[in-house]
Formats: sequence, structure tokens, C-alpha cells
Amino acid sequence: MQAFRAELEALETIGGVLECVFSQYGYDGSYADVLLTTIQSVHNSTIQTRGDLIRFIETGIDEGSRHDVYASAGVNSVTVQTIHAAKGLEHPIVILANMNSRRFPPAGGNSNAVTFDDPIGLRQRKQYADDYGYPHIHDNWRTDVLRKCLPRDYDEERRLLYVAMTRAKSHLVFSAGENPNAFLEELPVDTEEYHPDVQEFHDGETTQSHFEISIPVSAGPVRHSPHSLMNDDVFEEVEEGRGPEFGTRTHEFAEQYVLGNTVEPANDDERHIKRFIDSLDGELRVEEDAYLPLTVDGDRVSIAGIIDLVHVCPEIVKIIDFKTDLSRVAESEYRKQLSVYYHVLAECFPERDVGASIFYTTDGRQVDINPLSENELREIVRQRTIQTAPSLD
Repeated sequence: MQAFRAELEALETIGGVLECVFSQYGYDGSYADVLLTTIQSVHNSTIQTRGDLIRFIETGIDEGSRHDVYASAGVNSVTVQTIHAAKGLEHPIVILANMNSRRFPPAGGNSNAVTFDDPIGLRQRKQYADDYGYPHIHDNWRTDVLRKCLPRDYDEERRLLYVAMTRAKSHLVFSAGENPNAFLEELPVDTEEYHPDVQEFHDGETTQSHFEISIPVSAGPVRHSPHSLMNDDVFEEVEEGRGPEFGTRTHEFAEQYVLGNTVEPANDDERHIKRFIDSLDGELRVEEDAYLPLTVDGDRVSIAGIIDLVHVCPEIVKIIDFKTDLSRVAESEYRKQLSVYYHVLAECFPERDVGASIFYTTDGRQVDINPLSENELREIVRQRTIQTAPSLD
């Protein structure tokens, strides 16, 4: 995994990172193509960073976003794409069709009303006229003549053609009619002439692609999150709730306020958070990663989570977890979560006392939590492993 991480760090493009991850886990086919195309298009058309893209993916998962997957029609089929849509993808065989003069590169030229070319400078291609009381717009023939006299290097078209050619893994085929373009004529290859003989093809049922991904068994520790240790049945007893979106907004307000950003509370929960944070002295650390390694029955286990707020004082370090619950029904389950964080910080701050508490945003109450021991956490992990293990009938 360290070598794989180093390989990812050496890559500069989003497409390269995605392809490397897909290759690592043997993930290919139409689903991988859609993921690659979607994420690349978001990155190319916006100013989002890699961190923004990760949040874009997480948000898509949370909100259940869907993207159409056009699965392969089977073995006897082709995928028709534009060159721009094929960026970042590879295919065993690539056929570049319509390599004809005035088709690629296209002969239409720039249709903008005003253009700039070196050496003729800024020119107006469209002109307004009012002849016999009828207004209309016509082409400026002087500009068109000047543009036709300019030599064309086709630099952009050559780069685009290079992208198309490098999509091929094994075979690259060019196709043109009686008037091939200059690119094809300049290639140092012999051309062969064929007469089209297209016949109707019937293949019965086709084999469709399915979402299949083979993840190798990791030699590292089994990963858990604090939430995976909780008993979901407790949360089903809650009759009233305000939904995950409300909880997310509340946590985001707390994070932004601690970081010193200008945010104003929009409800009583956020006002309680603001008043509570203002009352704290010492160092405040928000959204801190926590990893607790354990050994359960000889197996390595890692429990990873994120602490909402760490209040660091000279003699004590306090864990504060914001909860938007309207009741305290799930407090026993939250105790498991905070116990994980407690043992992580106890290791990080051996010279200081460590405490854990829940801050209920609905009424501004702070409740101290007595953490479980590491042996109790091991037993919880052991029981969850037994419950989730597949049974053999």
C-alpha cells in the first residue's frame, strides 16, 4: 500500500489517479468509464481542487446521485465517441473515421462576430446593414478573404488528433474516403483501399456489463468506524428526528465558527453552539482525525473516526461531540464512539487528564461520558464481527 500511495502521489492529473486506482482493484468496463468521465468533466469545467472533488463524490453518495451507464452491447459492438469525450480513456482498438478533407479539421472556421488573427489583427466578421428598410446581418467578405490567405498550421487540430491516436492500446485504424485530409496523407504508412460491404447483423441476446469489482484481501488491519460499533436498533426507537441534513448543517456551522470564519447562527441549535464555544478557553481543534489500533483474537483492527471538537487546556484535554438529538435515547451507543476517541487522545496526551462529553445542541446541555475500557471495546468489535460474518446453511 505504501508503494501504491507513492505511485498515486507521483501522478499529476485526475484521470491518471482514477485510472491507477481502477487498475489497482481490477475495476473496468462501462461503470468505470462513467465514473472517470463524470469526475474528469467536473474537474475540467470548474475550479474545484482534488479535495473539492472528494467532497463532490461524498455528497453524491450521501444524496444518492445517479448517472446513466450505457453498458456495452456485447462482444460484437463498438463504442462511438467524440475525441473530447474519449480523453482519459483507452480501448484495445480505435478507429478514427471520416479522416477526410474539410471534415477533420473542419472547414467551417470560427463563427464569432469578432476574431483576432496574427498578423491581420482584430477583425469584424459580421456586419449590420439596413438596405431598403430591411435590417439584416451579413458576412464581411474582406475579413473572409484575409483569413483565407493566412497559412494554417493546424496546431490545435494536431494536438486533438494526438489525443485520439493515443487512446488505442493495440490497434489504430484510420478511415477516409476519396479525398483524405493532409494529416492522413502525411502519415508514414501505406494505405489500402476497401469497398464497403455492409451486411445486416443479428446476434440474438447480448451480454451486458454488470457492476463487478474485485478487491484484493488486504494484509493490513480490519477497519471499523465508531458508528459501525453502534446498535442500530436503538435509533429506530427514536420517534422524532430532524434528519441527517440538519445534523450536517449544524456540524458545518460549528466547524466554521471555530475556524474563525464569519457565520451567523440561523437557529437555536447554532446559537447554543456559539455561546458554548465562546465560553471555552484554551486551544480548540476542530474535525480531528482519530485512529485506534487494537488486536482482537490475534487479528489487527483499526477504528477510525473524526472528533468534532478537541478542547486542549494546560492540565486537561476534553473531547466534545455535538449531537442534534431531541432525546438522550442513544447516549449508550454514543458512549462507544467517544470511548474510541478517549483512548486515542489518552495516548496523544499522556501527561494530561482526558475527558469526553456530548453537547446536545437542542438545549445547550453538556453531558460527561464515562469511557469504556479497551477490553470492552475489543469485546464489542468481536461481537460485531460475529454478527456480520456470513452464515453457511
